Amino acid sequence: LFFATVDGGIGWYDGQDFHTFDGAIARRPRQFVYADSRERIWFGGPMEVACFDGQALFDLPIPHDLGLDPNYADIECWGIAEDERGRLWFAFTHALVCCEDAVYHLAAKGEPFTVAACADGGLWMGQGSSIGHWNGERFEAMHKMADPVRKIQLDLEGRPWFCTMSGALCYDGREFHHLHVSDGLPYPIVNDVLEDRE
Repeated sequence: LFFATVDGGIGWYDGQDFHTFDGAIARRPRQFVYADSRERIWFGGPMEVACFDGQALFDLPIPHDLGLDPNYADIECWGIAEDERGRLWFAFTHALVCCEDAVYHLAAKGEPFTVAACADGGLWMGQGSSIGHWNGERFEAMHKMADPVRKIQLDLEGRPWFCTMSGALCYDGREFHHLHVSDGLPYPIVNDVLEDRE
């Protein structure tokens, strides 16, 4: 089990004991953990992304020619998703970056991004307060919210759930369903959602 923490950085648990990595990279704040199909573990956080390849922990070498300011929140990473072609998509505060065969390119810039892979090989995405689908070339907005999307998760049937400051939304393939406090949600600000196997 890998853990991403705010003040303690990165840690992992082997079933008996907790461990930490050595070095400054491991001690920086992290916001999420993601495992790709090659069993690499990615850690997103303020100002950078780190990767553990099973042997070593290292920083993601974001190319300067992408136009992202390393001294600004442009490179604060809020999500990673892998599509059916094995490409990794990084959702930064003001940019969507794609990595294919270790080559990075800027796919889009704009409002804050969130991202999750979907069953058809495309990407569900939040761009600012808009919810939509990335078809490989452009963002197709499908729904407008009052505030930004914080996180996107897929349930066991592949339906996307969008976490926002004013509840959670689910898309059933035809329409969006919005869960509010009035529906029984304990609090309007939703950071994440997960469906268990029951």
